[in-house]
Amino acid sequence: MASSPSIPSAAGTSVHPRTAGHARTSGEGTAGAGGRPPGASAFVVPETDAVPLVPGQRRQVVSTGLAARLAERDAQRRRRWWVRGAWVAAGFVVLGALVWGVFFSPLFALDADEVVISGEGTVIEPGDVVAVVDGVVDVPLPRLDTVALRGRILDVPGVRDVRLTRDWPRGLTVELVSREPVAAVPQGGGVVLLDDEGVQVGRADAAPEGLPTMTFDIADEGRRTLESALILLNALPEGLAAEIATISAESPDDVRMTLRGGATILWGGKSDAALKVRVVEVLRSAKKTKGSKVFDVSAPTAPITR
Repeated sequence: MASSPSIPSAAGTSVHPRTAGHARTSGEGTAGAGGRPPGASAFVVPETDAVPLVPGQRRQVVSTGLAARLAERDAQRRRRWWVRGAWVAAGFVVLGALVWGVFFSPLFALDADEVVISGEGTVIEPGDVVAVVDGVVDVPLPRLDTVALRGRILDVPGVRDVRLTRDWPRGLTVELVSREPVAAVPQGGGVVLLDDEGVQVGRADAAPEGLPTMTFDIADEGRRTLESALILLNALPEGLAAEIATISAESPDDVRMTLRGGATILWGGKSDAALKVRVVEVLRSAKKTKGSKVFDVSAPTAPITR
């Protein structure tokens, strides 16, 4: 490729035509019109009081408004925490006061004058039950141990069962189920009173009016005979049971009862109790047999009267 011809300069040197214009622009002679030294740039930075710009560095500017907003946000956060802490503390105080008022203050304490006892029956001594309940007077109802109290009341002679109900704010209802005697057994110059489970519920000088007397021994081997006799008493309707004067037995399978009118019912053993009761009622109401002195229902499917 042919090279471009050089242009002779005024100084006697040749200048390449592609760079001749560039040389005139970047520097014209040894000193320009403004007295710039040779090689100085044509761009002039105006003189100011600002900090000279240095390549690679940026001037850092801090906003006082942003700092204030951050400080205010931190203060609000701290206030929220204080408010929350105050509410939590107040809640604990209220809860503590509530617990004390319900469980420990006299506000709900059991008042002896507001205790109601019922169902003593004929054998329970009311004073014995009152003495047990007095042991928990002034105890706040929420802390009243009704299970333990019920156990102590059940230990009172004659009590079969008991139901306790808190009567807010300071009362208690005690509903007793008594062990009512169904028979009297002669013993030691008097009689022992037994309920329908054979539990001794009291003593008396003589059998109470309307209560049958068991004339057999109820100790040791006599317990089986007593069981048969009690099944008999529990199976009889109320009207017929009230007519029984005595119950005797030679063995558990030879139970008999004597009615107050003089008739005798041979009961036998404890089996077929419901059927035996029905047969006795039919025989005592039938025209041909109601005047009999003996009703033998030990074999209820083949009864005998005489």
